[in-house]
Amino acid sequence: MVYNHYMFAIALNSQQQADFIGGLSSCLTYLGGVPQSLKCDNLRSAVQRSNRYEPKFTEAMNYFAAHYQTNVLTARVRKPRDKASIENAVSLAYQRIYAPLRQETFYSLADLNASIRKQLEWHNNQLFQGKDYSRTQLFLQHEKPLLRLLPTTELVISEVAKVKVPTNYHVSLGKDKHYYSVPYTFIGKHLKIVYSPKVVEIYDNQMRRVAIHSRNTRPYAYSTLTEHMPPTHQHMQQIQQLKPADFEQQAQQIGTNTLALIQKLLQADKFWATTHNLCLGLLRLANKYNKNRLEAACQRALICPQITLKTVVNILQPTFRTPIGVLNN
Repeated sequence: MVYNHYMFAIALNSQQQADFIGGLSSCLTYLGGVPQSLKCDNLRSAVQRSNRYEPKFTEAMNYFAAHYQTNVLTARVRKPRDKASIENAVSLAYQRIYAPLRQETFYSLADLNASIRKQLEWHNNQLFQGKDYSRTQLFLQHEKPLLRLLPTTELVISEVAKVKVPTNYHVSLGKDKHYYSVPYTFIGKHLKIVYSPKVVEIYDNQMRRVAIHSRNTRPYAYSTLTEHMPPTHQHMQQIQQLKPADFEQQAQQIGTNTLALIQKLLQADKFWATTHNLCLGLLRLANKYNKNRLEAACQRALICPQITLKTVVNILQPTFRTPIGVLNN
């Protein structure tokens, strides 16, 4: 701030609109109020067209000013005197924030900003040379009382992208290279993605919301809601999620021998995907041959030294004859 040189600094992912506006919001939160006006440089995230008398701000910047009920000004192009205090603050930030941290390694933006905040507090609380007060003391005494209250609602800046729904009913948010599901009935149609740092909303041409997801920036990954799937895909997903108890429950509905055979398959030391398919194949034989025949076939199969799905299928064949040696045993 110009009067007391109270400083704020934050590390952002980029200078793109969403990050830049988020940084400004964090600044006002740090101040604990809203000043009458803010002056910024002519960067593209804030200024669409530079002009000494009537600059044109971006839509996001206008929304920011309206949300916080403040005025936004720009410094004149190539006029350092318009922002002399800022140029000095940048120099101090390098000396007192960047320099002490430059040898450290950070594994997240949050960790970096936590360290920046510590250095920032130290800087603002340092006494001015030859004075008995600091930037923080001046700010709290003279300027904090003049700030307007922060709005009660959070500022959310959204961006828009237009997409065509492919056959896999997942639309791509190109910025993140992440895929989000929409109802499969929209395959081949054009939709609009409205996204913020936390939420992704998808609308049709009548601006009816057809899907909403939490923002996920993991590239080449998929966010899928079950209700968006075609019935066949939902059925396949349910099958893939079957657990041993589910197979035992279905087998019990057929009969005790079928249950015993399923339990033997589950107890076998095999890779789960293999066991899953064996149990699924066995239970599906009830649809082809009926439950009574499958129950009888399982009773015969249980006396075999080695049980496979083919064993049960062979027993169910009309030409099957129980081996004499097995009967004698």
